[in-house]
Amino acid sequence: MIINEEKQCKVYVLSKDNKPLMPTNGVKAAMLLKKNIAKVVRKTPFTIKLLFEPKTNYVQPLTLGVDLGSKFIGSAVKNEINDDVIYKSQVELRDNIKDNMDRRRAYRRARRNRKTRYRKPRFLNRASSKRNDRLNPTLKSKLDNHLKEIKFVSKILPIKNIILETTKFDIHKLKNPNVKGILYQKGDLYGWENARQYVLHRDEFKCQQCKGKSKQKKLDVYHIICKSEGGSDDVENLICVCLDCRYAIQNGEIKLKHQGKKKYSVDATQANIISSQLQKKLELEGIKFETTSGHITKVNRSELKLEKSHVNDAIGIVSRGKEVKDRLKVLYKRCIADGGYQREVCVKGLSKPRVYKVGKQRGFKTFDEVLYRGNKYFIKEINKEIYTYLMDVFGNKVDFVKPKMPKLENLKIINRRKTWIMQVA
Repeated sequence: MIINEEKQCKVYVLSKDNKPLMPTNGVKAAMLLKKNIAKVVRKTPFTIKLLFEPKTNYVQPLTLGVDLGSKFIGSAVKNEINDDVIYKSQVELRDNIKDNMDRRRAYRRARRNRKTRYRKPRFLNRASSKRNDRLNPTLKSKLDNHLKEIKFVSKILPIKNIILETTKFDIHKLKNPNVKGILYQKGDLYGWENARQYVLHRDEFKCQQCKGKSKQKKLDVYHIICKSEGGSDDVENLICVCLDCRYAIQNGEIKLKHQGKKKYSVDATQANIISSQLQKKLELEGIKFETTSGHITKVNRSELKLEKSHVNDAIGIVSRGKEVKDRLKVLYKRCIADGGYQREVCVKGLSKPRVYKVGKQRGFKTFDEVLYRGNKYFIKEINKEIYTYLMDVFGNKVDFVKPKMPKLENLKIINRRKTWIMQVA
C-alpha cells in the first residue's frame, strides 16, 4: 500500500558546478538563502544553487519512471533507499499545432493573393517534406517534450535508473476486434487499386440512395459522415451515390439512409510512434533506460490501491510493486507555443475602430505567470492594453467578482513566458 501524509513540496538543490544533489526541505533552504551561501535559480519547481563546495557530494540512488502518452506524460522519482517519492509531475502536450498551421497557411495564401498574385507559383520546394524518417509537426513536438521532461528531471535530481512504460497497440485489432485469419493479413482493400474502386464494386455501381430511380449515370463515392464533422476515410464511411443525390444531400433536401463511421482516434498510433522513436533517441544520446509494459504497471498500481491517472501510473512504474511514501504535491505542466503570429487586433463596434498591439504590453505577455491578490495565475488574454483575463495552469478562466477584469498595473510578474507553464497543485 501507499503511505499518504500531509502534502508538501521539495526544494531541489544544485551544486556550485550545476550538478544535481539530493533535495532538501524548505527550512534548510531558507537558512542557506538567509546566509547568502545559496541563490534561487528556479521558482517552479523551487530550485536553489549552492555558492560553496560542500564537504561531500553523496547522492542516493534515484529511479525515474515515465508513463508515455500522446496527450499526457506522467513522471515520478523514487528514492531506492527509503522508498520516498521526491518528484512527480504531469505534462499536458499540445494538440493545436495542425489547426494553427492551417490558419497560418490560409492567412499566407490570402496575403500572397492580394500582394504577389503575379509571382510565378512554386511547387515541391519544401526540402523537409522529402527527408527520410520525417515526423509531422505534432508528433515531433510530442516526442521532443518527452525527451525534454526526462532531461529536465535529470538536471535537478541525480537520476541513476530510468524506466519507460512502452506501448504497442494493434491498430487493426482495435478497429475490428473480430478480425482473424486471412483478413488480418490482407484487409478489405487487398487486390483493389484504391478505396473508390472497392466501393463502386461493392455497391454494384448503383446509387445506394435512390437505387437508380434518378436515371443519372454518373456516380460518385461520398462520405456518409463528412470529414469536417469527424468522418473517417474507411470504406465503412463511404457510399456510392449518383450526382443528383449528392447535390440534394449537400443542399439539405434529403438525408442519407445509411449510418457512417467517425474517424478512429489517432492516439494509439501516436503512442506507438512516440514509444519507438523515444527509445531510438535515448540510445543515440547514450542514455541508459529500462522498459516495462502497461499490464505490469496496472498490477503495481492496484497493489498500491491508487486510482487511474498518469502520475499514479508513474508511481506504479517506480514502485515495482513495493510500498512507497508519497508526501508530495503534483507539478502540473502545460506545453504552449513559443510565440504568437498575430501582432495586432482591430476592435470594432466603436465610433472609430481601434488597433491594439498583441505583443508585450506594459511589460506583460500572454502566459506570463503573475501574482494577483496573493495567488498565482497565468495571463490568458490582454484586453485594450489595460485589462487582462487570468487562468490556471489547465487553461480554465478565473472569474473575479470585484473587479471582473484585473488591471495590468495590479499584477506582479513571477515567471516570464516559456514553452512550458508550470504550477504545483
